[in-house]
Amino acid sequence: MRVAVNATFMHEQPSGLGTTTARLAEALLRRDDADVVVYTPSRRLAADRPDRVRPTTRLISPDHGVAGHLLRLAYLQVVLPRRIAADGADILYSTVEEGILWGHLPQVVTVYDLLPLRYPAHFPRKAPVFRHVLPRQLRRCRAVICPSEATRADLLCRFGLDGRRVHVVPLGVDHRLFRPPGPDAVRPPLPPGPFLLYVGHMRPHKNLARAAAALASLNLPHTFVIAGRKDKVFYPALRDEVARLGLAERVAFPGYVPPADLPGLYAAADALVFPSLWEGFGLPVLEAMACGCPVVAGGVAAVREAGGDAAVYVDCHSAAAIADGISRVVGSAELRARLRRRGIERAGRFQWDTTVERILAVLAERAPADDNG
Repeated sequence: MRVAVNATFMHEQPSGLGTTTARLAEALLRRDDADVVVYTPSRRLAADRPDRVRPTTRLISPDHGVAGHLLRLAYLQVVLPRRIAADGADILYSTVEEGILWGHLPQVVTVYDLLPLRYPAHFPRKAPVFRHVLPRQLRRCRAVICPSEATRADLLCRFGLDGRRVHVVPLGVDHRLFRPPGPDAVRPPLPPGPFLLYVGHMRPHKNLARAAAALASLNLPHTFVIAGRKDKVFYPALRDEVARLGLAERVAFPGYVPPADLPGLYAAADALVFPSLWEGFGLPVLEAMACGCPVVAGGVAAVREAGGDAAVYVDCHSAAAIADGISRVVGSAELRARLRRRGIERAGRFQWDTTVERILAVLAERAPADDNG
């Protein structure tokens, strides 16, 4: 079975789904026992495995706005099918919730979450796609992969899919990068003194304004470092709310942090504060744990699935509860040490090679009999 891998969803500054796509592509290309052809704009992957990688234009990257979005749609529906046919692939696997909307090629997609349907105003470009295109795409798929039982339940509830076609395959952690610091570890260039950390986007469902309010209620010497791209929509609103709370000197916005620099941030932080109102998985929680960083997280289902008993969970709808969780972790060296031990062990269970092995198993399965008519 030759597998075509649509790994075109990559940012020039990788984060979120772009990072996940890159890790999946890398892990698939490491599998010499799998016949894969990977379509990707990554020049590094094309240089490393020219025999198995088909370069795509960077103009279809998510970084290129509306024009890039339209070019991406054209590429997926016109160019990609022809390239797949030329390569003689038997099935298409897309690392994100997209694919080819015509023809008879079997397809499998990964759907990480349905956030554009839960918070459509925060995803103005993706919400219409999730509402009108994604249902058609899912009906065409032989199987659907999701990273958590929480996302699986969401998919079954909203789209009425056959449960036999929806498979849970947790994501992995890049343990070559995310690991406890060695004795020669260097503190990243941040404000002096202790700090709390958040890594990710600044959309409102990430609940950072409430986390800032929690910090404002605590008498702590900590800076709150919010590491993520300073987008033009959500960053200004969060910055203004931080100023309104009188926290301008206690909250730092370093902007986008490259993946190679994240382990140093995680390792130096007293805790990762991850108060999100909804997640499909919560990979930063596991990356922090792998680096020995204690975690205070909102107790939503997918994050609990990822973190197990290795985090302090709080009611993410309550600033007081978030403050209490932070206070418990910061105030107890014993609790921090216990969370570090549990977190390193917990994160060790999530390996990209295992993720890819399970994806390949799904790709090899036959569709349920009633779906074949």
